[in-house]
Amino acid sequence: MHYNLANKQVHFDLDAAWNANNNGYNYNGYYQDDMTLRVPTGWKISITLTNLDANAPHSIVLTEVFATDDIPDELTGEFAIIKRAYTDSLFANESDTIHFQAKKGHYWLFCGVKRHGIDGMWLPLNIEANLQTPVIDFK
Repeated sequence: MHYNLANKQVHFDLDAAWNANNNGYNYNGYYQDDMTLRVPTGWKISITLTNLDANAPHSIVLTEVFATDDIPDELTGEFAIIKRAYTDSLFANESDTIHFQAKKGHYWLFCGVKRHGIDGMWLPLNIEANLQTPVIDFK
């Protein structure tokens, strides 16, 4: 993560299938709520997703938080909770960067590829009014 306090901008680099954790269904080795990205309300967020998986595509769709028994099997960009806060499916060594404004709330960065989200490939993104700078929390 790197951020510019004066411009209220933050950038995250996420690598899909960074290691074998969760059978490769991870971002930077983390999945489910192992890592939470927290950003102040109103900041400009950019996220670059790079797929390191030679065997499967991966994506990011910014979604609502789902109940455990309500996690969708598959999602495309049309389900993104904020316009253009998604990538299409990326194949091995492909990258894409998304840009959006931080609107207060609790969200998931969700892999929309069939079965990946159900298998735990999502991370929380919390947009909070009381933060001064972006933070990454690890379990």
